[in-house]
Amino acid sequence: MSIQTITAPAEQTEWLYVPDIGYQTEGRLTRTMQCLIPHRRVWEHEEGCPLVVFIPGAAWQKQEMYNNLPALSMLARRGYAVASVQVREAGLATFPAQIEDVRRAMAALAEHAEAFHLDMRRVVLAGDSSGAHIALMAALTGRVSVRGVIDLYAPTDMLLSGGPMTASMLGVDSVRAHPEKAAAASCGTYITPDRDIPPVLIAHGLSDVIVSPEHSLLLYRQLRDCGKAARLVQVAGAGHGGGFWWSEPMLEVMDGFMQGLWKE
Repeated sequence: MSIQTITAPAEQTEWLYVPDIGYQTEGRLTRTMQCLIPHRRVWEHEEGCPLVVFIPGAAWQKQEMYNNLPALSMLARRGYAVASVQVREAGLATFPAQIEDVRRAMAALAEHAEAFHLDMRRVVLAGDSSGAHIALMAALTGRVSVRGVIDLYAPTDMLLSGGPMTASMLGVDSVRAHPEKAAAASCGTYITPDRDIPPVLIAHGLSDVIVSPEHSLLLYRQLRDCGKAARLVQVAGAGHGGGFWWSEPMLEVMDGFMQGLWKE
């Protein structure tokens, strides 16, 4: 055996878990956020960390707000504060109630910005599956202002999706019988050359059998055809969810995308 001496950096950042921060209460129901926030002994004046506001997917039904915290901590280790936001499920409120929830959550985070050392000038909205759809719609409709959006395998066209979960989100029995409601909840409706749209990172597994990769390809083409900044990452062998989406290769893609935003 031997004795080893190593040197720690003079200033270290750790991330604290702040659970169940309420941002909206209606009756007996409170919507909450799970936050991973940075902590140091000493902060420079007005110094803060960039923020990722993440919407977990659940087919627009009730989200599981705790299982993905280990995955989200991977972003925290790379220097980001993370807020995982609970939104109302379709059984409580149909679309577009969920994007109003995102707006309210963002307002609450701004109120906590000084205490949590958040840099509200560097905020990215993200999500997976239906959560990514909500994140996209919040940004595309202008309900929130963010530097960028990360979309992990979102359903983006409700007529292309068209299943019972989509119908539940829209509050109808049949999606195809209500094309106007489907259009109102589809990303392409809000993508026009004159609309201010933040850069979008789109990632989709080519083996996804739950949400077709066609959704992401369509969104990418709609954004690029209107002159908007978009990047599409197609992942051979990846399905809907799973560990790959928080592996080092994918974290590098997300981190690189966000670091590029701060340089613009």
